[in-house]
Amino acid sequence: METRLCELRRRVAKFVRKEDVPDPSVGERLREFRESLQLDQKSFAKRTDTPLRTYQDYEHGKSLPKAQFLQKLIQMGFDIAWLLTGQQAALQEAIPPDPWAR
Repeated sequence: METRLCELRRRVAKFVRKEDVPDPSVGERLREFRESLQLDQKSFAKRTDTPLRTYQDYEHGKSLPKAQFLQKLIQMGFDIAWLLTGQQAALQEAIPPDPWAR
């Protein structure tokens, strides 16, 4: 039985695309942000209304954060572009001025 399971896992692994595997650096950046707030995982998960196990999966790179979680981070002043890409968000100055503003 165990041999069949191993074989099945090997076959499935051939079909998993690299894009489907979460970027482990997302979790590293998330951990860095949490630590900068001097919070443990449990406190941070509670602050973001996220189950502890789900948050741990985000931080360990087992899954990517969901939209609701990202929205909580935005409310905390977090740069989501940096979290997901490692690049800072474009500055507001890059947005063209409103031609109707006086």
